[in-house]
Amino acid sequence: MTVLAFDDGRAGAAPRGRRLAWHHPGQALHRLWGLAWAHAYLGQLVGALRDGDALSRAHHPARALPKRMGCEAALCESVAPTCLTSMLPRDAGAALERHIDAAGSFSWQLRGDAKRAGTNARFGYVDDKVLLAGTKADGELRLTVDVAHGGRPLVACEAPCPWGKCPAGRLPLRANVAWTLDGAALDVPADPPKHLRVFDVKNTCFVVAPDVAAGTHTLGLAVTAAGGYAGLTHLLFY
Repeated sequence: MTVLAFDDGRAGAAPRGRRLAWHHPGQALHRLWGLAWAHAYLGQLVGALRDGDALSRAHHPARALPKRMGCEAALCESVAPTCLTSMLPRDAGAALERHIDAAGSFSWQLRGDAKRAGTNARFGYVDDKVLLAGTKADGELRLTVDVAHGGRPLVACEAPCPWGKCPAGRLPLRANVAWTLDGAALDVPADPPKHLRVFDVKNTCFVVAPDVAAGTHTLGLAVTAAGGYAGLTHLLFY
């Protein structure tokens, strides 16, 4: 039996080994838990597939899916958003860099997130945190977005910055990037309307524009702070 001991951070507790927050174990234990959960979920999936096959053969009606939670019906049920991403794996048609405007800057490049570049290889993660990244010296990146359904938001995301701390050298998108839409400066809301808060994910995603008209638009972003790079991973729009 192996005992993983670490400092629980409580007053009077004696330090034992590496000092970590009591509620947050190291990467090895995270991976162990992940494998255990994956095994359990795969078992549930196999069972569900078998049940579905049995129901189909017995001519039972399909069971209704549970109702979506945490999102306005107008945003999540009537039409599905378009999601462009730089992360891997992905569908080729969703490649974020394919939507770079020919008239924009090509100085922005795809790059692996600094903190996770070696971690992915070590722990065998299936998702790569690849960012479409640029610095202040790279100028404005322009992306073409085709909005099919007007009156809905445009949302930007980056690789997570746990506890608000991005890897060394990376600047958070929020507060370090200036945004434009069709050449006009965007005032990114610090607190989006209530019905859009589902898109405001701490240290990951936020609403860039709450209401975008239907049509083809040019979204511009430029890093305003010196001394680091900012990285975009997802654009969501309707």
